[in-house]
Amino acid sequence: MLYFKVIILQFLTYVYGNRRNVYAFSCLMLGNCETVIYVRNYLCLLSGKGAGDTMNYIRLQLRKLGEVKFGLVLLVIGGICGFVFAKVFREYYWDSISILDADYINKIKNSAIDEAVLFGYVLWNIFQPFVLFWIVSATVLGLPYIALSILYCGFQGSFFVTVLISKYGLKGILLIFGYTFPQYLLYLPVAFLCLRGGFWLCRSLHYDNLSKKGKSEKIVRTIILVIFLGFALFLGCLLETYVGSALLKKILMLF
Repeated sequence: MLYFKVIILQFLTYVYGNRRNVYAFSCLMLGNCETVIYVRNYLCLLSGKGAGDTMNYIRLQLRKLGEVKFGLVLLVIGGICGFVFAKVFREYYWDSISILDADYINKIKNSAIDEAVLFGYVLWNIFQPFVLFWIVSATVLGLPYIALSILYCGFQGSFFVTVLISKYGLKGILLIFGYTFPQYLLYLPVAFLCLRGGFWLCRSLHYDNLSKKGKSEKIVRTIILVIFLGFALFLGCLLETYVGSALLKKILMLF
């Protein structure tokens, strides 16, 4: 139906020339209010005018899509980019990835795990982006930062999977399992709740017309959510340190 509307509009623009006449004609002949609004925004895009109307139209389409579906679209785009990058630029990064080096794998297999040091390392690497995420989400830059975060997650995950499977084939799936289980059973739900919570926090503080009381209530609810998610991340760090590392070491014995 969308393509049919576009064809009609292109034909009318060609025949009538004057875009105002096209808009008037559409109001008379097409009748449907939604179609007329579509015509108006189409003409705004053609003429380069009516930027406010165009932005309202784009905002309406994104609202119809929903933040979850839009996030999934960004995740898929990032995943495709990660896959393409891993395949096209292989010669530039292949020798610099430690997990592809047999000496590095042997070093892990033959070394004892210092769990206290490892726990501190994991804790820092998990909570540093977590804190940064919520700080930025509370600012006006929150929404673009969240979008870039989703793109990066898709890119990073796809790149990681592509590289391991390219190097080790089906055995690479074991490595993926070893690097992600069981801690990602907590990390993934926390990441989803962070992205959605950060989205609504930024929108409530900077884009919706909330009163001071409404914004204060939103901040309080977000703080409670952050504490809960931080506790879940702490448990994930414990799992990664004391369970995931031992499982990964056993899997590496197969390589």
